[in-house]
Amino acid sequence: MQLKRDTDYAIRILLVMAEPTLNKKELQRLDLKSICEKTSVPRAIALRLCNLLSDAGFLKKEETDGNTIYMPENDLSEKTVLDIIDAVEGQSNLFAVFDRRAEIYTKYGLALASVNAALSAELNKITLQTILDWEQQKQIPSHNAFLDEYEMGPLNR
Repeated sequence: MQLKRDTDYAIRILLVMAEPTLNKKELQRLDLKSICEKTSVPRAIALRLCNLLSDAGFLKKEETDGNTIYMPENDLSEKTVLDIIDAVEGQSNLFAVFDRRAEIYTKYGLALASVNAALSAELNKITLQTILDWEQQKQIPSHNAFLDEYEMGPLNR
């Protein structure tokens, strides 16, 4: 599974914006140039995503001296990876492009919907706080830690 580039960039932007709020410092206040420098997101894309994240309620923007400053709308620590995917890509559905008229979908559609639900549930457990904690503690779990829970498959529960 690979996230769209915009989602990757949005997660980078929100992690940079969340760090100070999670460390109990003042809210991060960054202009677009600083966001780009800290995240390596190209300027045009960062501008579009900051506006999208503002519209979605993750960030707010303030005009000062002809410069736009971005800051967290509220505490970002409990925002999940799924929240971000949904804000950037729309409702997450891995099989949205799957041809529902095809015989294979008729046969496996319920199983694929179950896969989508299981992945969404896992992505909804991982918050920005979780990611920052993993990095701070240098205890990033292997991908198998998430898959172990689904060893038997979500349909076999």
